[in-house]
Amino acid sequence: MENMKKMESGEGVQGTTKAVYSGPQDLLQKTLLELEQRERTSKKETLMAEQKVLFKRTEGASKEEKMKVLARLRELSKEMEELDRPRPEQKSEGGDKERLDSELARLGMETTAGKDQEELMKLNAQLSALKDKVSCPLTPLRLS
Repeated sequence: MENMKKMESGEGVQGTTKAVYSGPQDLLQKTLLELEQRERTSKKETLMAEQKVLFKRTEGASKEEKMKVLARLRELSKEMEELDRPRPEQKSEGGDKERLDSELARLGMETTAGKDQEELMKLNAQLSALKDKVSCPLTPLRLS
């Protein structure tokens, strides 16, 4: 029993090794980081392809068109610089759930916060109706 408590607290059983536990939050965080990295890579590849197309357009373009292309190339350059910057770690006071929900929303994935609230309200209404039914005084049956 003592060894279990030591393992749960992170101490090694013999004092030499430490137990490291990872839960679903760690897995979700790793998955989110991997998805973000894939999204950044995909976005960067798309921007580079657009740059190549724009460079090809400048070959036979008029001066005005070249100016438009140059402006767009500047925008692309800024976007690529933002993708190259490491993402600052978010230190959320509200907890992991809010941080992970915001990450999912940023990645374009759906969260069910609104749906959960709606469902909770329905269930609470049903519960209160059932409680009212149960709390009604019963009248004795008369058998004649």
